[in-house]
Formats: sequence, structure tokens, C-alpha cells
Amino acid sequence: MFMPDSAEKSFKFKKIAIIAFCLMIFDALIIGIPFLGLIFLFLIVCASGISAFIFLLRDKKYAKLYAIKATIYLIALMGILGIFKFNSHMGANNAETVIKAVNAYYADNGHYPENLNQLIPTYLESIPSSAYRMMHGEFRYFSNQGDPNLMWVVVPPFGRRIYHFKDAEWRTLD
Repeated sequence: MFMPDSAEKSFKFKKIAIIAFCLMIFDALIIGIPFLGLIFLFLIVCASGISAFIFLLRDKKYAKLYAIKATIYLIALMGILGIFKFNSHMGANNAETVIKAVNAYYADNGHYPENLNQLIPTYLESIPSSAYRMMHGEFRYFSNQGDPNLMWVVVPPFGRRIYHFKDAEWRTLD
């Protein structure tokens, strides 16, 4: 298929932008493991940057194309980092909200709730999410030999933080 040079370039950049955006959404929001996409996009940015530098020495027209390609993937890389940071911050804030609600329940009733649903509607309007992603986006509340704990996953599948109510401290599982 014949396309004028500028139309072909425009099509390629749209395709690159769509690929980068899809990687960002899949990595940061659906599976929630930012490292896979970060490594992949970092390698693409490095390869595109090196190619741009090489072509800068040979043919400036192609150097500009590779520089634009690297910039598009770099923006996607920054998007993944931004979403990851947002989810971490949101999870920490929402965890504190749940902890305060559980402690208020304990102060009023003399015992910890059996599950987080017992906090609704008196202490919480609803149970907040720990992150905006498809997997591991919820808090888990469980009792370990009478010691209630609140867990949330910062970085799936590892990076699980657990709050021990009786000790009033955070610990990391892995």
C-alpha cells in the first residue's frame, strides 16, 4: 500500500503511541506489576535513543523519527510510574482510614470486628480500595490466633504490607 511519506510517518507514530498506551494500561492498571512494563519500555527507550544517536551521525531525518519514538515510549514509562505511585499513595491513605475505623469499632465494642463489613455503615460508608487495578486491589482483614491484621498488596505479587492491630505496627510479608 502506497502512502505519502508524511502519512506513513503519522501512521507509524499513531501505532507506536497506541502500543505504548496499551502497555501502560495493561501493566499498571490490570495486572498491577509495574516492573514488567518498566523493563520492557526502558529497553525500547534505550534502543530508540541509541538508534537516534547513530542516525544523528548518519542521517538526521531518521534520527528525528527514532527520537520521537523514544519520547512516546518514555511518556508511557512515566505513566506507569505515575499510576504506581498514585496507587501506593492511595493504598496507604485508605489503609489508615480502615485502621481508624477498626480501632473505633474496638473502642466502642471491646473487641475487633470479625470482618470489614461490620464497619459499614457506622464507621465506614464502604470499604475503600487499596489500589485501582484488576488484581490485588482490595484490603484483606483476617485474624491470626485472635490478633487481627489488615493486609494490602503494594506491588503484586509481592510487597504485601500487614498491619497488626494489637502491636499497632506495619510489617512487610515479602
